[in-house]
This record gives sequence, structure tokens and C-alpha cells, in this order.
Amino acid sequence: MNEEDFRALEKFNILYDLAIDEEEYNQGKNKIILHIGGKGQKTDEELLETLGSEVKTDVASFLYNKASFKKVSKITLETESSVSLEALPSDNSVEHAWFNLFLAKRLRALLQRAGNPPGQLDEVARFLLANHAPYPSKTAMSHDYEMNKTLYLVYLNEVSACYKRELSIGYADKAITFIKQTSAIGENIYELLALFNKGRGLQHCHRHSDALDTLNEILSVFDENGELSNSDNANYYISNKSQYRSGKICSEDAALWRKYIYYPTVLTFAEILSDLNRSTEIIGTLDDDWHHETPYKDKWRNVLRADAGIDGDAWDACDITASCDCNIKYCKTLLGGKSAFDDKKYRDKVPILYQKYCSVLLRYDVEKFRRSIICKLRQFREKAKKIEQGSIETFRGQDLLDKIISIEDASSKFKTDFETLLELARAISGDMKNSDKIKQVYLLWLDYYDALNKIRQSIKNAIDIIDKLKPSDKSKDKIKTWRDQLDARAKKIDWKNHKSTIQNIFNSCFKENRRLQDKESRQETFLGLLEDINKSIDNQKYKKLEMDALKIVVYDPKTLEWRKAKYQRRLQVLDPNISDLLYRLPKTCSEKVIEFSEIVYCDKDDGLKCKDRPFKNCTYEFDDDIAGNEPPVTCRANAYYQILRKNTDKFDKQLIYPSVRPIKNSYCLTVLRRWQSFTPALSSGIEINSKGGGYFVYKTGTDGLIEEGIVIDPGFDFLENFQREGFSIRDITAVVMSHAHVDHTVDFIPIISLFAEYNKRTKSKDKKLLAIMSAGCFDKYSQAITQSKEYFCDVIVANYKNGNVKQLPSIDQLEHFTINVRKALHQDYTAYDTLGIIISARQKTPQTETVKPIIGFTGDTRWWEGMEEQYEGIAAMCINLGAIVNVTNREQINRTLNKHEGVEKILRDENHLYWPGFTLLTEKLTNGRKIPKLIIISELGEELKGGLKTDLANQLNETAEQTHFLPEDVGLTIKLLGDISNEPQPKTFCFACGSLVEPKDIEIVPYGKEEATYYVCKACWSYREKMVMEQIKDYHENGWLVKVREDL
Repeated sequence: MNEEDFRALEKFNILYDLAIDEEEYNQGKNKIILHIGGKGQKTDEELLETLGSEVKTDVASFLYNKASFKKVSKITLETESSVSLEALPSDNSVEHAWFNLFLAKRLRALLQRAGNPPGQLDEVARFLLANHAPYPSKTAMSHDYEMNKTLYLVYLNEVSACYKRELSIGYADKAITFIKQTSAIGENIYELLALFNKGRGLQHCHRHSDALDTLNEILSVFDENGELSNSDNANYYISNKSQYRSGKICSEDAALWRKYIYYPTVLTFAEILSDLNRSTEIIGTLDDDWHHETPYKDKWRNVLRADAGIDGDAWDACDITASCDCNIKYCKTLLGGKSAFDDKKYRDKVPILYQKYCSVLLRYDVEKFRRSIICKLRQFREKAKKIEQGSIETFRGQDLLDKIISIEDASSKFKTDFETLLELARAISGDMKNSDKIKQVYLLWLDYYDALNKIRQSIKNAIDIIDKLKPSDKSKDKIKTWRDQLDARAKKIDWKNHKSTIQNIFNSCFKENRRLQDKESRQETFLGLLEDINKSIDNQKYKKLEMDALKIVVYDPKTLEWRKAKYQRRLQVLDPNISDLLYRLPKTCSEKVIEFSEIVYCDKDDGLKCKDRPFKNCTYEFDDDIAGNEPPVTCRANAYYQILRKNTDKFDKQLIYPSVRPIKNSYCLTVLRRWQSFTPALSSGIEINSKGGGYFVYKTGTDGLIEEGIVIDPGFDFLENFQREGFSIRDITAVVMSHAHVDHTVDFIPIISLFAEYNKRTKSKDKKLLAIMSAGCFDKYSQAITQSKEYFCDVIVANYKNGNVKQLPSIDQLEHFTINVRKALHQDYTAYDTLGIIISARQKTPQTETVKPIIGFTGDTRWWEGMEEQYEGIAAMCINLGAIVNVTNREQINRTLNKHEGVEKILRDENHLYWPGFTLLTEKLTNGRKIPKLIIISELGEELKGGLKTDLANQLNETAEQTHFLPEDVGLTIKLLGDISNEPQPKTFCFACGSLVEPKDIEIVPYGKEEATYYVCKACWSYREKMVMEQIKDYHENGWLVKVREDL
């Protein structure tokens, strides 16, 4: 075979793969025709009729049965030109290898259309392995060697694509290894295809992080437009794009490889992110400018964006792209068949269904055009001033004109749909008068008119902007041309004629002017016909998208009812008696329940039995007995009822009601942490009050209600401390985790569980969590996140490489806060970087946005030069100390800290700042241009008991001039900022009187064996020390009284 013919086959192989991806199979431009018995079998139906329909479920019997296999005498590849491959005796020729490959590929298309019956693709892979291409030999002629090498790679990648999971990964790795052994750097782009297959295999094995890394390697080869870039990564695979050898790509074939590799990689990458609920990254990967010229991949993209939960048109996009085409195709199929109108059910449903989806599709497309115009208008307004200075290049008026042309094209398309719908209505209903079906037609056209009316206003706005410009002489002519073109386009669409046509139809058919509830009717129709449609449409990938779309509305009551009904129908198909067995209990069971109930408690109306068995163990006080004259302690039924109600009310206060805080209309921090590291983990058997915890930053409103709250590093006892301080789960909006150590993350799973419980107990069921974490934390909790996906609005993984944290944008999903991550160096037993955190107050209006940093958290980190620059200008800092020195070395402090070598070793080798790093960081911060007002000493080891914690802070305060130091403990509350127009001035909340005072006016008061720390203003401590100690004792035993708003 000459090289030209070989390259033609190689290209056809790629084109047919693209056809399979789009589910065109043998229906598009590229077909594989099997000649059996001298006759070419083009369609699946012809092929199955010849081979036997059982080939879909037992492809092995065909592939390994020599008699049936020999029936295929020739394969014709139909594309721009036809190429034929004759069946040859089993040999090692290139022609024979291509023959077997295309036979297997044709069967793969047939199986995929049938829904990939279990195990059948594995048989295709085994067939390829048994009849694989000849292993390339360097003794062959140069061009033969290159062809054999490429064909061998094509086989390995095809086998990898047929297999799943570990086998797919294994054969992809085999292809990659073969390339590295036989090709120089930059000589084989087929390595990208092998990486893609490997990424899919890793995805099937749920190795999501490895899959993302593998796919990201492919994406690094392309630029943001899908073009091969000139980066080092791209040159590794294709260093010379002008040649085409052994899979090397010509510049004119770049578009083909973009379709073949780039687009599927982007979509698979986003699909994995969707599995991990990393919504923001999905939107970033599939932004508004990303598009694909093939329908399926565009629909796949829209479903993924909808699933991300951020796109405001999520349901519309999902509904349209995932199910509209399928449903319309189904309707057209019914209408085109001879028996289309035999079944009254279909005769009634088809036009209504067709109209509703046409209506939704029309409004969505036109609204999409309109939004794009509005976006352009905003850009034009910003750039209009430059026009006055003659900078015509910045005003891309042609873009707007192109949008208007697209709208006009859409107008023609929908006009055709409208005329088709009229024919359908006439064919089915016969009489147009007073027909419910023509009402559907009218609504479609009315929706069209409303949408076009909005666009007319947008065009008018564009013309107004152009009219108001004062361009230079150089620009006048071009702007006038744009203006005239826009005006002509606007006039070309006959608005008045559209409206009159609609009105005439309406007036002739109906007296009542009533619009249907589009979403409800659409959804009802969708749910009602989905099962029938799925049975009739053979497009498997579209069916998957339909079901993905359905998942997005899983909480809709109609959807739930539909699923329950479907489940019951399936049970009855299996066995008509199954559903009865599931829900019908034997009478003896209910008798046992009643008997046991009488033992546990008596009927509250049966006073005699209550007297015989009084409830004597009550530890609560109740109101009068609601059942009668007997007090609750002698009425067992009433005691059970009231105790259960009281306990439930108490739990609800900490779960479903928002808490009321004493500091109003402010940005605040409450520390919910006492000790660091391992000692809280041992507290169950040693120190009952050896508490860990975390931090809570929140914004309160004018009534003291928490409007937004951020949990930071929820370690041991965080939730216990959180509720003891009077907070409610409803107060939590986001969780930030700096690294994967257990003392910073252990209460993350309980928070998810409480969110689930909150949604179960409230009517709204829409409480969702924003999770921000290091890549190490995500690796640790990815399975829990994936299984609890419905409780997250987004999961953001802050992963920076080589210390380049500047590449990470601000996290601005919250209304009142923005979050920035900073570099930290701390080993947490993962391969990823840890995080420092800066939280800023945020106030956004339609005109302006104000952002002010209010607090920084270093997180666990060792010292490194320049780290203070990350936190410059922040009024309050929380700096993790770790310890004075590493006490496990049993060295005396003075021997360690009085030697340069000892200090240097700590700074270089330890996993925390310790005293040397803490001293250097605070010194540089307090000698900077903008000095922090408050530094909280955090991550304190329990070896600082015995008064060291308090003494350490006092000694630091004696030497500091403008900065005050406070040791952290549960309950330390700081007002970080009041009015956002002012500069942050941290104030400390007095435990005794509730006043806000300067940090320097706070007295640090230790209490109890566990050395809990309380923060009391010096005025309270000076004048009523004894009373303050009584307050501390009371709190220590009972905690704060939870204050909530039960009306919210």
C-alpha cells in the first residue's frame, strides 16, 4: 500500500470515530459498508437483517465463527471518495489489518447504537488483539516502518477505547510506552489520543484527580481556542507541524485534530469536575465563548453547565438541548409512519408536544441572541469615549451587526417551523375552528413575537448609542455605515405583519386571551412522555443527556412522583405481587407494635392506666397536663410527647433557626478553638476539656441575624464549640479548609450531615454549602463530596503550583465576603500545597463594588522569606504558632534559641513557624507600612498549659507598641469592621458586659483545670471581679443561652 492510500485510510478512521461520537453511525457522510453475499449493507437495519439481530447481544458468535465471518467479502469506505478493502487470507499485510480494524469499528458503532450491551465491546477488543496489526520492524523500508508504526498505534488506541477501567488504562499506557520507545520528541500526536483514553479509563475507576491531571496534560498542548500552541508542552508532541509522519499533523489538519482530541478532552474534563461538584471550574472550562460545531457536543456542554448550578438558565438549557431534539425527532417519526394516527394517544399528544418544544426552543434561542446583544452594548458604552478620540479599532460595530444577521436567520428558521406546525394541526385535527391544537400554534407564534419585540428594542438601543457618539472625521463614515446597516436590518423584519398575523389567528379561533404556564406544561409533557420516547429513540448518547437533564430537577415533586410510579410499574412487570409484598405487613406485625406501645406508654386519654404506671424518671419541668387533670409525671403518654417535643425544639434552635448575635451590622470573628494538634483527639480518655476547634467569620445585619458565615478549618470539637457559643447550622454559608490534617478538617463531614438534616426539616430544602479547600483536602473528601453533591452549591479547589499563588483569582461567590488564598508551606501527608487565607468584606451595588481585607490566617506553615508581603496592610491577623520549640526533642529552650544553628534549623526544617518564625513574621508585619492592630496567637499546643499561654501574650504586649496580642480560645469574639466605608479597627467583645473595647483594654482571665481563657474588659475586671468569675463559672457549666428567630 502506498503512503497516500494509507493516509487516506488513517484520516477516514478519525472521521468515522467522530461520526460514532456524534451518533451518526452510518447515516452521515462517512460510512462503512460491509458487503455480505455480494450486497452492500449500508444501514444498521440491513446489516442486522443479514447477520441476525442477535449479533447485538452476542457479537462474539459472529467474530469467532469462521462461517459467518467469511460472509463479509469486502468493506467499502464511503467518504468524499470511495475506498474498498477486499477480504484477504489471514496474514500480516497492512491491508488485512485495516480490513479487520474497520470491521471492528463498524460493529462498535452497531453496538453503541444498541446501548453497548454488557461485555460486547470487550469481545470487539479481544478480536482486535487476536488480529492485531503487524508489529513495526525497523528492518522494513522507511515508509513501511512509519505506516506499520502508525497502524499499530491505531490498534492500541482502538482496543483502549473499547475496554473500560483498568484494561483501558493498560492499553493506553502500552501505546504511550511504544511511542516513547520508537518516536523522537515532537513526532507523534497519537500520544494525545492515548492520554485521552487513559483519562477516560481513570474516570471509570473513579480516580478523578489522576484523570484530571492526565487530561490537563492534553489541554496544555492547545490554546484557549483549541489551536495547537507554540508552548513547550505542544512542541513535545508536535515540534514540526509542517510534516505528516507517524501521526504528525499537518497545519491543514489542525481543525480535524481539534475535533478529535481537544473538544472531547474539554468536555470529559468538565464531566469529571461535575462528578466532583466543582461548579466554578466547570463554568470556567465551558465559558460562554466555548462552542462546538457538532450538535451532540454542544448539548453535552449545555447539560454540564446546567448541572454546575450557576447558569441562571440551567433548566431551560438542559430541557432544550438534552430533550428537545429527541422529542421532535420522535414526533416526526410518528407522523411520517403509515400508522402514525392509528393510536389516539399519539394523535392527541404529538402536535401539543411538538409545539411546546418548538416554543421553548424558539424563546431560548432568541433570548440568547438578545442577551449577547446586551453584552455587546455594555462593551460599546465603555469604549464609546475612545471613538471620540478617533480610535475606531476599539469599536467593533461589525460584531453587533453579525448578531442581528443571526437573529434574522433564526427568524426564517422559526417561520418554517411555524408553517410546518400549521400543516400538522390541519392534518391531525381537520377542523381548525375551536381546536385546542391551534391554540398551541398561536402560543408558539406569540412567544416568537414577544422575543423579537425585545430584540427590536435592543437594536434601537444600539442605534441610539451610535447616534450619541461624537467621532472624529476619520471615523464618521464607518460609523454611519454601521448605523445604516443596523437600521436596515431592523426594518427588514416586518414586526407589524407578525403581530397582525398572530392576532388574526387568535381572533378567529378563541375568545379567551390566556397564556399557558409554559414551564409547568412543558415539564408535565416531558415527564409524561419520556418513557415512551426513550423506548422509541435509538440515540443512546442523547438518551443519557435526557436523564442527566432529569437529574437536575430531581427535587421537583412531579419528577419524584414520576420516578415512584415508574418504580412501581417495574416491580409489577417483574411480579404483580411484589408491590403488595413490599407494602402489606402481616397483621401479627401490627399487633406486636400495638402491644409494645401499651407497655412503653399508655394512651393519654386512659387515666386509669396512667395512674397504674406513672412516669417517675422525668428530669424536665412541664406545663400542666394537656391530657387532663393528671400531672405529666403520672401520665406516661404525655411525658413521652412533651419530652420528645422539648428535645426536638432544642435541636431545632441549633439547626433550622438563625441565631441572633449581640454585635449588629458588623463583620465579626469568633474563635472556636482552644488547643491544636493531637491532644483534642485523645480527650475522650484523658482530658475531658482538651478542646480543638476552628474559626467562624460572619456578617450580621441590623437585627443581629447572621447574613453570611464562613467556617475555617473545622477541627476536633468545632461543632460542639459552635453550638455552645449560640450559633446555628443555618448561620453557615461556606467552609474553608487550609490543609488535610485531621485537626483542621474532622468536623467537615458532620457539617455536611447537618446540612442534610436541615434540608429535611425545613420547607425550603435549598440550603447549600460553598466549600473551598486545598487540593489535599479535596483528595481526602472527594468521595464524600461526590455522594453528597446535592448539598453543595460549589466546591472550589485552590491548587497552585510552584508557589505561584497569584494565578488564583479571588473567590467571590459570596455576597458579603471575598476570599483569597495565599502560599503556605506545610506537610500534610499529601502531594499538594497548603493554604493561607485572607478574608475581605464586600459591598456591591449596581454602580460600585467595595472590597476591604479584614483578617488574614497564615494557616499551618513554616517560615519562608517574604511571607509577610502576602498579609501586608491587614488590620487583624491570626498567626499559627505551633509551639515555642519542638518539645519532642527534649532540648532546653535557651539551648535551642540562643544559637544561630538552632534557630536556622527550626526555620529551615520544621513544619510550623515555632517561636523563631513567629518572631520574624510579627516583627516584619509590625515594622511595615501599615501595622496590624491585632494579632491572635493561634495553633497553641497544650504544652503551654500552666500559665504559659497567658504569660506569652502578656510578654509580647509589653514590648509591642501599636499591635496587641491575644491568645486564642473558644469564645474570643472580634468586631473586625462596622461600616465598610470606614477602615477596619478591630474591637474585642467583653465577656462580662458585652461592650466592644480596644484589644489593649482586655484582661486575659484563665479559668479551671483546662485553662479556658476568657476576655474581660479592664473596667469590669477592676470593679466587679467576683461577679465576673461567677459569670464565667455559669457559662463554663451551661454555655450561652441560644437566641434564635423562630419566625424565619
